Amino acid sequence: MKELEQFLQDRAMEHDSPTLLFNLAREYLMSAKVIRPGAIALAKLVGTARAAAGELTSHKVAHVLTAQVRSDLDLLLKVDAGLGCTRLEWLTKAATEASATAVKTSIDKLAWLRAMDAHLLDLSALPNERRRFLAQVARRSTNQGLERRRERRYPILLAFVAQAAIDQLDEVVSLFDQAVSARESRAKTKTDEALVERAKTGEARQLLLQVILPVLADPGVPDEQVGGLLRERIGMGKLREVTTGGWKALPKDHGRLSEMASSYSYLRQFTPLVLSAIDFHGGPGTTELMRAMAILKELNRTGGRKVPNGAPTVFVPTRYADYLEKARKGGDDTAFRHYWELCVLLGLRDGLRSGDVFVPGSRRYADPATYLYTPEQWEPRRAEFCRLVRKPAKAADALEQGKQELHTALAELETTLAGALPDDSGAVRLDDDDHLVIPSLSAEDIPAEAKELKDELAGMLPFAPIASLLIELDARTKFLDCFTHAAGKKLASSPRDQAQHPRGADQPGHELGVGQDGRGVRHLLRHPRLDDGVVCAGGDVARGQHLRRGSPLRAGAGQGVRRRHHVVFGWTTISGARQERDRADHDHPRRAGVVHLHPCLRSVVDVRHKDHRADGAGGSLRAG
Repeated sequence: MKELEQFLQDRAMEHDSPTLLFNLAREYLMSAKVIRPGAIALAKLVGTARAAAGELTSHKVAHVLTAQVRSDLDLLLKVDAGLGCTRLEWLTKAATEASATAVKTSIDKLAWLRAMDAHLLDLSALPNERRRFLAQVARRSTNQGLERRRERRYPILLAFVAQAAIDQLDEVVSLFDQAVSARESRAKTKTDEALVERAKTGEARQLLLQVILPVLADPGVPDEQVGGLLRERIGMGKLREVTTGGWKALPKDHGRLSEMASSYSYLRQFTPLVLSAIDFHGGPGTTELMRAMAILKELNRTGGRKVPNGAPTVFVPTRYADYLEKARKGGDDTAFRHYWELCVLLGLRDGLRSGDVFVPGSRRYADPATYLYTPEQWEPRRAEFCRLVRKPAKAADALEQGKQELHTALAELETTLAGALPDDSGAVRLDDDDHLVIPSLSAEDIPAEAKELKDELAGMLPFAPIASLLIELDARTKFLDCFTHAAGKKLASSPRDQAQHPRGADQPGHELGVGQDGRGVRHLLRHPRLDDGVVCAGGDVARGQHLRRGSPLRAGAGQGVRRRHHVVFGWTTISGARQERDRADHDHPRRAGVVHLHPCLRSVVDVRHKDHRADGAGGSLRAG
């Protein structure tokens, strides 16, 4: 049992669920081929393992729980007057919307956690599952419940703040992404509405062109008469109406960045705080964007308004470049600052989504390179990997091998094209325009020999009726004990029901079933003495009812069909009154019941009975 105790303690460090630990212990004993102890003893082992896991957790984080850390953790359970709740409850509440207020609140939480160095806590001694479990306990527990744990609450709160520091960092970045995207989406919606109105105005201009162009294209109209003719046909009022509004050319983005600039003041409520709180890092190809972000952070810190002349603009998309160029040429430093800052924020947002920009310490926005092997980790694995994929370890050799494979494939293609006929539609070929034609693949041909072999093998396989097979299987495994008939197990209570469903226990006789030799129900129904009795279906068992003149079956027979007669045999289908009339008409002894076989047995079972005439004409009963 020592091995089992150690096994449970190791698992308890990963999973604290008692039910799961109990099942794991049961599976461990089964795999070790050890007879399971009592459930109470096993439950006590599970409780002991959980208690030992708690003590081991406290021991592994004892070096982290200094006096200062304990004091900071106790602050989580005290009500803050400014917040109106405890810090634990404050940190547990997640943001419900991506607004400026939500972003600032999330940044305050992150700053408070960093003030107690929660992001620097090293809990690597605990398994990941254990840390997640303890943090979840803190989220679900009340302040009173945690205080009653006394010393045991510190590992729980420690795991919570370490996890909260990572989650809060992800939340700040996520809210920044959503808030900037919401303003971009708002600008897009307004731009689309403006385009619809512009299209309506353009429709009137298009109608004027249909009148103007035919006149201009008509060589028979003298040039000096064109103006007068057009004014006469169109009318001066219509011309003044169309030319009053003016018509400005749209920028490449249809004015989306200009519309987004109207939200500049709103974005300034939280973007400087995000840039100062989050340490963004760039991957390959983001050097200019990182330089621009550093300049923007410095402008925010110093309160500068003008963007330096050497500020990078290479990262700005082409559809937005015209805004910056126009503002720079016009000397409008304010407009240039707005457009340039918006481009920096949008580039940062796009970089976070693509993975080109990452945040150290984050789980959701981590560096993609951390998912790969480092050069030191890859070097001892390179030879084995190259052996498995059959590629050279050196890049130059791999390129040379690829060139050789390409030349070989091209040579095979040239040979195929040279041998293809122009009118062969089923072959790879070149058409009249020297275009490569690749036809659809034809279905695989199955040789006639394979079909013959398949038929021959199928003919050699024995035919086993499924009903017979199930009956024999039940005789050995008793699997039908697990099933209950749809009619249930309601016993007959009324005289009529008792006449229709006589119980075998109320009449003399012995059970018919599978004998000790293990043979199935099919053999039972072919028993030589079956003609001396009638199989009754009723009550809770299936018993063989023999007549007085017949010899009873041996005692103990019928164990195989006990409580399974509703699967093998159906209920009696002939009423007691019908049996009385049938007995009077044909003058044969009273029967205890009638044979009624399940449909799946009719094709495999042959039942004969001397005294039973199911068809009313005498003779034997033949099921099926």
